[in-house]
Amino acid sequence: MEHPNDVIAKFEGTIAFAAAGGSPPEKAAVNLDFVYMRGTTIMKSNKDPPMKESSLILAINRVLKYIIGLLTMICLTGGSAPTSG
Repeated sequence: MEHPNDVIAKFEGTIAFAAAGGSPPEKAAVNLDFVYMRGTTIMKSNKDPPMKESSLILAINRVLKYIIGLLTMICLTGGSAPTSG
């Protein structure tokens, strides 16, 4: 038996068919091509949903990025300016 894992592109197994007349069951190999994996694929590939951000938070982040970029440019230009001493 295969334990649950994140590998959804690989599947190998066997299936046993009940034989008539009391003979031993017949076994056949099963791989991903023969299995309809709709429910399993959805459950194993289920990830946490992305975090929703309000328009205010997005605007604040955009302004902060602008301010950080501006301060970085000021520091770089001020640090490379020639000084007279």
